[in-house]
Amino acid sequence: MKWRFLKPYRDIVAKLQNEFQCFEIRTKVMANRGIQPLKDSMPFFNYDLKLLHDPYLMEDMDKAVARIIHNIRRKIFILIFGDYDADGTSAAAVLYIGLKSMGDVVLTYISERNSEEYGLSILGIQKTQSIRADLISTCDCGINAFEEILFSYFINIDVIVTDHHLPDKILPEEFAILNPKRSGCSYPFDGLCGSGVAFKLIKATEQKKNKNIQLNVRDIKLSE
Repeated sequence: MKWRFLKPYRDIVAKLQNEFQCFEIRTKVMANRGIQPLKDSMPFFNYDLKLLHDPYLMEDMDKAVARIIHNIRRKIFILIFGDYDADGTSAAAVLYIGLKSMGDVVLTYISERNSEEYGLSILGIQKTQSIRADLISTCDCGINAFEEILFSYFINIDVIVTDHHLPDKILPEEFAILNPKRSGCSYPFDGLCGSGVAFKLIKATEQKKNKNIQLNVRDIKLSE
C-alpha cells in the first residue's frame, strides 16, 4: 500500500490557524478534511449520536439483534471473540461493556498471538462449548473463517460476525454477518473499523430492547 499525503493550500492553513488559534499540524488535518469556518466545525468537535446512521441499515442487523436478545431473555451465555490486535480487543471491549449493561451473560475470548492464527479459532469455539454457550459474536474478524464457522455449525453454536475486512465473493454460512463492505449492504459508510461495527450492534440491540418489542424469530435458526 502506498500512502499519499494531501498538501492543503497555505492560505487556508494560515486562515484556520488564526481562526482556531491552534497548531499548524492540526489546521492541516482540518483543511484536508474540509473543516474551515469555525461555526461549521461544531458538529465535528461536538458530536451528536442522533446524527449517526441507523444501525438497521446494515445487512443482517435485525437477525443479529433478535439472536442476542433471545439469549439475554433466557440468560444463556454469549462468547465475545476478539482478535488480538488493537481493533479486535477494542471491539471486544465495546461489545462486552454494551451487552453487560443490558444484563447479558457474556464472556470474552481474545485469541493468543503465538499459538493461534489470526481470526476466529477452533480453540475459541471449544471455549464456547466449555461454558455451555450457544452463540459467538466475533469482533474484527470472521468474515473469511469458513472452516471454523462450519465446525461451530456442527456442534450447534451460532456465529454472529462483526467485521470490517474485505470479504471474499462467497461468504461463510454464518448466522448473521455484519460488515458494511459486504455486497448488497445498504449501510451508507463502509469505512467503519471493527470497533465501529461492534458499536452499531450495541446501539441496535439497545434500541430494540428498550422498545420491548416482541421479536419474530420463527424464521431464524436458533441453537437449542
